[in-house]
Amino acid sequence: MRGSANRSAAVPAAQSVCGRPGRTGAGLVPLAFAALSACVGPGTQDERWSCRTQADCLPGWCCGASGFCALKCEGEGGDAGSPDASVADAGSPPDASMPDAGPAPDGGSGPDAGAPDAGPSSCATDAQCGSGRWCDGEGVCQRCSSTDPAHCGNEDSPAGCAQCRESTPACRDGACVCARDADCSTGKFCSASGACRACSTSDAARCGTATTAAGCQRCSGQTPMCLAGVCVCARDSDCGTGTYCSPTGACAACSPTDATHCGIASSVAGCAVCSGSTPACVSGACSVDREWSSWVLQASALPDSNYSWTTDTVTDTVTGLVWQRVLDGSTHTWADAKTYCANLTMAGGGWRLPTKNELLSVVDFSLDSPAINRNAFPNTPSDWFWSSTVFACSSSIAWLVNFNPGITSYSGVGGGGSVRCVR
Repeated sequence: MRGSANRSAAVPAAQSVCGRPGRTGAGLVPLAFAALSACVGPGTQDERWSCRTQADCLPGWCCGASGFCALKCEGEGGDAGSPDASVADAGSPPDASMPDAGPAPDGGSGPDAGAPDAGPSSCATDAQCGSGRWCDGEGVCQRCSSTDPAHCGNEDSPAGCAQCRESTPACRDGACVCARDADCSTGKFCSASGACRACSTSDAARCGTATTAAGCQRCSGQTPMCLAGVCVCARDSDCGTGTYCSPTGACAACSPTDATHCGIASSVAGCAVCSGSTPACVSGACSVDREWSSWVLQASALPDSNYSWTTDTVTDTVTGLVWQRVLDGSTHTWADAKTYCANLTMAGGGWRLPTKNELLSVVDFSLDSPAINRNAFPNTPSDWFWSSTVFACSSSIAWLVNFNPGITSYSGVGGGGSVRCVR
């Protein structure tokens, strides 16, 4: 039977042999174990030592989870909460006379009160880590990165970190974004915000359509304007030497015969528009009239071999002139006739009202009603056709050619006449 007298005798022995001072009051009281014969000697009471840390126990002992010193603790074999089995009566409650160890300093009610946090919880999947975190290869939850495309996100990412790929392969400020136009799909470009946007049909900086496979174009150089999603030229000055801006928006070569775009490949100033006293384009230069005197003289009949034609145009292989093949069937004043030809966009445009001599070059004097090759120029009316040549005596009078017998005459510019344009 344990008594207060024996207990009081055991404490000084432990203090004197082991050199470990006891603590009273709110502190912990050291008690001798019978198994510690080196410290307390044979025959002493087999009492237990209460502890909070390793420092409260004797050398070779550890502070167990139960709050008492033990020979073996968790991780070292044996019961983590009790001393070695050789200690007699180790599980018996202390005597009522044992001084109370008192509450833990932090106000807790048990030996584990105030124990340090165990640290980050282990994980097996990203979902176990919660918002703004991911599970690494060692099973530890890590914060999402604002720059790493493999774990992109921030503290507010409710679905965890994102893996940036496909059209948004980069991570910027915790969000997956595109980095270049090539990241985006057909008909789109990478905007400054990092989002793929549709190409524009009018913006020269991002020109294109939904079917533009190579992404949006940046219009520049000879094609600085965006029209219907295609880069085109806007004016003749956009094009280089010997070229002009055609109605289709493409730079085209100047013509040696076209009075509206007269020039040659080396025309540094671009193509010229022949008018006024030099209305004709001869060998790429504006002239008073075409060099009709150098045309090869033909027999009265003009054979099919003199011409080559398409649905819309007829090319005279002798003079080099290109004629409008199908007429509009209307009559015009002289001024309206010039405007009609200038605005005609058929076959690429570039049309004008022909001179008197140019009209006479297609008159076939072997024929009448009409006096013209009917295969090359079908459905030509036997009518008066305006020329651009002004009568010498008055600018209000202009020359016409009649394709019934193939004769010329003049008339006031306010009268009516048929029109066949040339270039």
